Amino acid sequence: MSELVVQCDDDIMTLTLNRPLDGNRITPELASDLGGALRSATKMKVRCIILAGEGDSLCEGDSHGLDLTAGSETAARELGAWLRTVADPLVDLMHTIDVPTVTAVKGPVLGIGLALTLASTITIADPRAVLGTGEWPSGVVGHGIPLLLGSIPPAERAAMLILDRKMTATRARELGLICDLAPAGHLDSTVRGVALEIASRTPAANGVLLRAVRDAHNLTRKDSFRYGSYLAESAVVS
Repeated sequence: MSELVVQCDDDIMTLTLNRPLDGNRITPELASDLGGALRSATKMKVRCIILAGEGDSLCEGDSHGLDLTAGSETAARELGAWLRTVADPLVDLMHTIDVPTVTAVKGPVLGIGLALTLASTITIADPRAVLGTGEWPSGVVGHGIPLLLGSIPPAERAAMLILDRKMTATRARELGLICDLAPAGHLDSTVRGVALEIASRTPAANGVLLRAVRDAHNLTRKDSFRYGSYLAESAVVS
């Protein structure tokens, strides 16, 4: 059974993490398959990507097979290697891919699952979903999560990073970490509707909008005017 199910229709690629008995935790094999599918989407000129999870949760964290209780230098090196070579490049790919991504957030979303969620372009959550940093050795939070949580109030950021407190989807929506909440029982159809809306635009238009979203926080007011005209010209020329 494949750990990743890939479906393509209506210019939409749906990537479903398929390890429901283990909370869809990311293994090295699943990370490789997911990364490959994301990269292939750009070559296929897919207009939107849906990230979903089979079963009750999107992704409950990492499944790297390392013994993190050992406290040894070997375990530390192996964990560092896992982050540098497998997990973090996958999260970075979600950040930078030139295709809009819509993530269906449900169940406990922890560790790398949280990072992939926050790296997505659009996030739609089941109202019962909860977000957390996951189980890590003391003092370690991977996947760029501290930066991804940089926009939330310091007290809540500290509670999540230091005390491993979970955040409800409703609170995440209030803080802007989640784009919207789906009506109860209608997560899949809501996500599909959003993806179809995105896919109705040309890849060039979606690319322009993605650049606008990603670059907006780095622009001054005058820069934004110049950048706006550049984006408009790019969309027309493309």
